[in-house]
Amino acid sequence: MARRVPTHDLERLKAECSSPGYLPFMDSAFDGRVALGWSQEETVEFIQSLSPDDFDISKPGTKVAGVWHDYYRKDWKGKKVFFKFVLNPGAQRYAVTSCKEDR
Repeated sequence: MARRVPTHDLERLKAECSSPGYLPFMDSAFDGRVALGWSQEETVEFIQSLSPDDFDISKPGTKVAGVWHDYYRKDWKGKKVFFKFVLNPGAQRYAVTSCKEDR
């Protein structure tokens, strides 16, 4: 049931995450960012560097029916990074659900 095309608008995510003052990270994504050793500025820089070529797959969420997660993988600053985000249906804003080293 996975899709090989993005469900969400990457450019909109980048626009929403263009300032270190607002990074919509869920707890696990925040912990992953910290484990990568990234500052808020580096996190913004990483998100801004994402391109359609970094897209991997889109999958339905397991917790909320009808919610899709877009998965991206990118080599960045010497690390392979796994990045996943979703459109929060209640707030109609994006939330990053995973940001970690891809092993």
